[in-house]
Amino acid sequence: PLGGRSGGAPIVGTGAVGQMSDPLPQAMVLTAIVITFGFTAFLLAVAYRSWYLTGDDEVPDDLEDRQIIRRAERNEVGAVDHGGEGPDGDAEQVDPEPARRRLRRGEEA
Repeated sequence: PLGGRSGGAPIVGTGAVGQMSDPLPQAMVLTAIVITFGFTAFLLAVAYRSWYLTGDDEVPDDLEDRQIIRRAERNEVGAVDHGGEGPDGDAEQVDPEPARRRLRRGEEA
């Protein structure tokens, strides 16, 4: 029989067990290569289709991009860019208003 004894391993080499390689990692690497190739081909097809329909591959600036450029030229920063920690110890909840101004309005500090 070509496959070996019934109930035994179908592929057994004649060398030592330590010299045999596990085929699963090799199959996983090959699968990753094939998926990457397919994804790259898809992205190239989408880019070509975009170029074919619009005639160029330049993405126009939107309104938000222009606002960011103007703020950067004036060296302005947003409230979340001031740094530090917010009232609840959360770095994302920054209150740019000084504590004195909040106390003046009768709020707790």
